[in-house]
Amino acid sequence: MALRSERVQSKRRLWISSPQGAWCLESGEDAIISLNWQGETSTVPPGIFEQPETALEHQTLALLHRYFQGETVAFDSLPLQLTGTPFQQAVCKALADIPYGETRSYQWMAERVGRPRATRAVGGALGYNPLPVILPCHRVITSAGGLGGFMSGRGTDALGLKAGLLALEGTTLGVVSPLAVLNKG
Repeated sequence: MALRSERVQSKRRLWISSPQGAWCLESGEDAIISLNWQGETSTVPPGIFEQPETALEHQTLALLHRYFQGETVAFDSLPLQLTGTPFQQAVCKALADIPYGETRSYQWMAERVGRPRATRAVGGALGYNPLPVILPCHRVITSAGGLGGFMSGRGTDALGLKAGLLALEGTTLGVVSPLAVLNKG
C-alpha cells in the first residue's frame, strides 16, 4: 500500500451501492481519500452513482464490488491518502496487517503500534478511520470476542454493519484468531 502524506487538492466523489447500503468514495488525482458508509436505509437520489473516470477509480470500484460480493480481496495495491495525527495514521497503517477473514483485538493493535497500554486510544483512532473496508477496522474486536465499537458516533447501525462485514468474510464472532495471541510483534 502506498501512502501519501501531502494533501490532495482536487477530489471526486463516487457513490457505490452494496448489500450493506450506499458508500461514498472520495478520490484525489493519485490517491484514495475516504470511503464513507451512508447507511443501510440511505436513499441516494437516482443518477447520483457516477461512473469512474480514472484508472485508480476503476481499480478501486472493481475491488470494492468484488469484496461486497464475498470474494477475498486485498486492497494493498491502492495508493491511500491518510490524515489525522501520527498515532491515528499508525493505527490505520497497522490495519493492513490483518488478513481477510481474521480478527485481532484492540490490545493486539495497541501492541502493534508500540503503545501496549493505549487500547482505548486505539479504539478512538479506529473510530475515525477514513477508509473502512479498505483499511479493515471491522476486523478489530474485543479480547473476549465481542464487537467493541465501530465508526465513532454511528451507533447500532454501524455495529450491525461491522457484524455484517465480518460475516461476509466468514468470520465467527467470539473467536479471536490464535495468531493475534501468538503474533504480538
